[in-house]
Amino acid sequence: MSNTKNNKVASNAVFATVNQFTITFAPLITTPYVTRVLGANRLGVFTYTLSIVNYFVLFSLLGVSNYGTRVIAEKRAKSESYSVKFHEIYAIQFAASAICLLLYCLMLLITPVDNLNIAWIQIIWIIGALFDITWFYYGLEEVKTTALCSIIAKVLTIVSIFLFVKSNEYCLIAYASIMALGNLASMVLLWIPLRKHLRFERIHLKDIVEHIRPILVLFVPLLATTVFHNMDKTMLGILSTYQDLSYYYNADMIINVPLGIIIVLGSVFLPKIIDYRVNNNNKEEQAFMYKTFEVVICLTALLGFGIMGCAKEFIPMFFGQEYTPSATLVCFLVPVLFLKAISNFYRMEYLIPRHLDKIYVFATIAGAVVNLILNMLLIPKLSAVGAVLGTIAAEFTVTVVQFSDRDDAIKYSSFLKSTVTYLCIGALMMLVMRMIALINMNVVIKSVLEILAGGMFYLVVCVIYWLFIRKDNTILDTIKSDIMHR
Repeated sequence: MSNTKNNKVASNAVFATVNQFTITFAPLITTPYVTRVLGANRLGVFTYTLSIVNYFVLFSLLGVSNYGTRVIAEKRAKSESYSVKFHEIYAIQFAASAICLLLYCLMLLITPVDNLNIAWIQIIWIIGALFDITWFYYGLEEVKTTALCSIIAKVLTIVSIFLFVKSNEYCLIAYASIMALGNLASMVLLWIPLRKHLRFERIHLKDIVEHIRPILVLFVPLLATTVFHNMDKTMLGILSTYQDLSYYYNADMIINVPLGIIIVLGSVFLPKIIDYRVNNNNKEEQAFMYKTFEVVICLTALLGFGIMGCAKEFIPMFFGQEYTPSATLVCFLVPVLFLKAISNFYRMEYLIPRHLDKIYVFATIAGAVVNLILNMLLIPKLSAVGAVLGTIAAEFTVTVVQFSDRDDAIKYSSFLKSTVTYLCIGALMMLVMRMIALINMNVVIKSVLEILAGGMFYLVVCVIYWLFIRKDNTILDTIKSDIMHR
């Protein structure tokens, strides 16, 4: 039984990772084409209008994602019916989304807005939030369903961009429409298999109201997180230029590839941790935490240092010479990747399962305040670099505050040891990649060689470390068992 559960966690992690690769790589596949067709100014317009609508999407979802996943996972762990809880929680999400949809329309009607036609198109993102029930499937550990729906939508989005976004006056309208409709399609598809898991239930207002407070408690840190992630783009659009915003947008897009994978793994691991806690399996819970932290930090070091190792050659080649400043911004953003990986791990595997929402809330608010202050001070002087520095300081604040609540039974030295080990291996990999960069050859071939050689070096050194230094092949056994299970 235990092996079956572990295999399901591994399978969910694989599906979640593949899905997140699709989500984050889809823009990368189309970006070389899009950046050249739209240009830096139009791309900045798209980013700015999307940053505005994202605030309304945020309020549409409230804190339902983490709260809904937790409630459904707890019901599933206790073998209790979850149909009523789903309907109660979704009723709140539906009402919030409808209100936000109305408020966004009113804003566009009564407030002077630049690029009004693009702003109206972005309303489709709010409609997508109304249909977003990914939290339900994560609570059931049915990650495969969400992954397949998302992948289908992303493939259609990629094909549509190449077919319909052309170099003319309507290119930005076409691009904004396709991106928004692709997101909506991925959410609507989730409703097709829903009837297999639920039956219709009559719900009562007093039961719905009981969910509002815990949802809002988890919404506060989500609000703060989204605000200081989105704030950079909004403030760059206001205090700097659309060109600088587009440089930052592309750098942020690159960092979001590994970041998205790391964050989604936290959502995959959360139901398993809750299952251990519900059944009072403290030793298994701690062992799972140590194992998953090593997976997270190992993957973060590989991707973070890998990005730094090839950014100088890859980004001008990929986005175009016009976007060369993005290469420097990407390297500056890598520390954010490590800080987010650690804070997200601790939040999803320690704070949320223990209902320590107040620490989570305070940490995120503190980070948002730091980011707001530094953005106001640094963006007018340093533009995009100032936004990066503000983000680094904010993420460091969040991480430190979250770790202020610690369990003496957990060996935090194990986390530190894993972090230092994989940072060293990653730094060595980056050194190998920069040595290859010194070779005089075609930039495309050089970039591919850097990535392949760096990845191979990292893998070989990790295997040597696991088998001969630490003499513990837990990670390899986990991978092997998952392959055999398939």
